[in-house]
Amino acid sequence: SAIATEDVINQDVIVEEAAEPVLTISEKTGRFYIITGGYARLENAETGRSAVLENGHEGKVLTPLKGSRLYRVSVADFATTEEAQAAMNTYRKTYADSIWILNN
Repeated sequence: SAIATEDVINQDVIVEEAAEPVLTISEKTGRFYIITGGYARLENAETGRSAVLENGHEGKVLTPLKGSRLYRVSVADFATTEEAQAAMNTYRKTYADSIWILNN
């Protein structure tokens, strides 16, 4: 399936670019992130990210975008909105209906 392929691609890229996985996104990437929550404080966002990692997903903290004060926590990211939309049902099993898609 397309989702499994996307996961493998992401893992390969991380391994090639850095020994440590990318845990914080602080610049625009053009990718579509599935967001589990927004937090006013970085510490709370990091706690949220830890919970996502414990669920076996690729948790990342996105630093506040221009005009926002919220740190957002993502469980996955995709190249297109269609791919992100297609993956939503999978992530809803864990995170219910509170998740949404952010184009960063």
